[in-house]
Amino acid sequence: NKVVPSKLSMIGKRFRDDMNSRSSKYKVEIGPAFRFGHLWETQDLKDQDQDQDSFIVLVAGSIFFDESINIIKLAISSINRIKSNGIKLFIKVHPTMNIENFKNHIGNEWSQYINDAQDMDSQMIPDLIISGMSSFGLEAIGSGIPVILIESMIGLPYNPIPETVPNILWRKCRSSKEISSAIDYFRNHSNEEIHKNRVLSTTIKKDYFEPVTKEGVYRLLDFSIN
Repeated sequence: NKVVPSKLSMIGKRFRDDMNSRSSKYKVEIGPAFRFGHLWETQDLKDQDQDQDSFIVLVAGSIFFDESINIIKLAISSINRIKSNGIKLFIKVHPTMNIENFKNHIGNEWSQYINDAQDMDSQMIPDLIISGMSSFGLEAIGSGIPVILIESMIGLPYNPIPETVPNILWRKCRSSKEISSAIDYFRNHSNEEIHKNRVLSTTIKKDYFEPVTKEGVYRLLDFSIN
């Protein structure tokens, strides 16, 4: 019906290459990743030795309340399995939600060792992020932080992490047992492994998130630069 554009703009060269390998109907180009522009506004994580006495886990909820409850409960249960010694757990709820609603809903499972992400020090960088099936996972990997994705049991299965991203940077889990195993996997990385992962994350960022530049915006809009 001629309602689909003949040209598509992807936010990274890997997405463009993937689209080109699947279909020849469209002209595919690379455009600025506007939503993820902040990834290029901050420096890559420095090579600093991991603090062996503290492992910071950030649990990021989704825009859906029920899914967020499931993510938080599984994260709490998983950390309880491996004992919370040395783990600092922070909960980040969607900006449209109130964390007090989650505390009331979860009840006694909300232990004292759980913290509101709003109380995180500005210099505090998570060692691991636990989230749902959203683009936030790939964004975190591009920032140099490994990710555990909790697979939703509702609706069609969807993996937001492209197959070309090595799974040494992420894990997909369904149960608290799987999550506990993944936390131990990332927590026991040596400083050498952490360094290699951060170098790989920089490559992922370059492959999947095109920087926002004047040249890129003009190219997207078919404007010429005088």
